[in-house]
Amino acid sequence: MKSPDKQAVITNTQFGALVSSILWPTIIGYGGGIMAREAGRDMWIGGILGIVNSLILAFILIYVGGKFPGKTIVEYCPKLVGFIPGKALGLLLCLYFLFGAYQSVAIYVHHMNDFLLTETPFAVITVIYVLVVCYLVWHGPEVIARLSVIGIAAALVFSFLVFLATLQEINFDRILPLLDMGLAPIANAGLTATSFIGPNILVIAMVLPLVKVKEKAGRPAAAGLLLGGILFTFYFIAELMVMGPHVTALMRVACMDLVRSLQITQYLHRFESFMVTLWYWSMLVQAGILTYCAVQAFQQIFGLKKINIISVVTTGILLGGLTYVFAFNRTLFLNFLEGPWDYISLPVYTGIPVLLLTFCLIRRR
Repeated sequence: MKSPDKQAVITNTQFGALVSSILWPTIIGYGGGIMAREAGRDMWIGGILGIVNSLILAFILIYVGGKFPGKTIVEYCPKLVGFIPGKALGLLLCLYFLFGAYQSVAIYVHHMNDFLLTETPFAVITVIYVLVVCYLVWHGPEVIARLSVIGIAAALVFSFLVFLATLQEINFDRILPLLDMGLAPIANAGLTATSFIGPNILVIAMVLPLVKVKEKAGRPAAAGLLLGGILFTFYFIAELMVMGPHVTALMRVACMDLVRSLQITQYLHRFESFMVTLWYWSMLVQAGILTYCAVQAFQQIFGLKKINIISVVTTGILLGGLTYVFAFNRTLFLNFLEGPWDYISLPVYTGIPVLLLTFCLIRRR
């Protein structure tokens, strides 16, 4: 049985929508509370640092990928750094994408289980969602890219509704004065922001061979990164101006607490179910493309070109198992994201692009 994605092509517009859709949804889930505890009222500046870091890393990946047309980062790593180190980097990327997908699935399941489907067992929601993700992966990146166009449209509607609902609640004094806690906490918040974004940035190096006009891929990638960054930074500012830094810092899932507290005029209130529906499209795109990249990376390590059903099912089982075992305990999951994950993720999303760029420049000389 062959995968239907053998000749998948993504237009440049879809590529930009894909980058934008996967950038913002997980960071607003847990990132707001974590970054508020790190940088207080300056957490939104940390979000801007995350955008800047992402732009730099994205252009490095596009530049290096342009030297190896038609090849993903897993395929050209052995050509740049040597066969065995390159395969080791490919395996590391596979695990990194898998963990990024697990993180995305876990955050979505937490939202559903804790706020909307409180009587439904955690395992049931996890299995259903992982099945949907695997179904999407099987249909390939072209379908996921088309879904991302819906995702970014839903994200814009989501942000517009948040804007309308916060107009009567905003207080600019809650984000002033700037640099209230100094530069070090802001830098730490920027590290946290980039650790949430990191797996999604490396997706660019896996999807780039599928982009229709690769020579112009930098422009939609930059536009997608900026739009996605503006979305989550706006949301951070909304949380601060409505709830304040101290209340936001107390929240585990600050975004849901904000949405549940909002209403548009006296007629439209408690619309978190509708807001989660809008947010869901980007989450599904993110989980789908990260899982696809994990499957593709694993197969390319062993020289397999086409995704097969065994790889998809095996990855789905791993994804569901990781989510159930390591995300069932919310406190353990949050403590991991707030502490060790930053320092585990940093060498991957920063170190690999910089390493490949260094080898690329050396070989060019």
